Amino acid sequence: MKEHINGWNKFQIKAILQTTLWLLIVACSILFAPASMTVCAATQASYYVSPGGSDINPGTLAQPFLTVTKARDVVRTVNRP
Repeated sequence: MKEHINGWNKFQIKAILQTTLWLLIVACSILFAPASMTVCAATQASYYVSPGGSDINPGTLAQPFLTVTKARDVVRTVNRP
């Protein structure tokens, strides 16, 4: 490759080509992404934890969980197919 092409050096040309390629890849991934890749929350839920709670409770404000571990385990089951 020549050192200069129409006033552009090879590093400027390389940067322009890399940027153009990156933009093309991003545009194609957006335009051609399948609908199955769309991620959204199907359910919104709130769970409560309290030192006076119990892990057999449903995690509501009136009947909170005892441990954060139990809350984590329940949250992991939300929206699973």
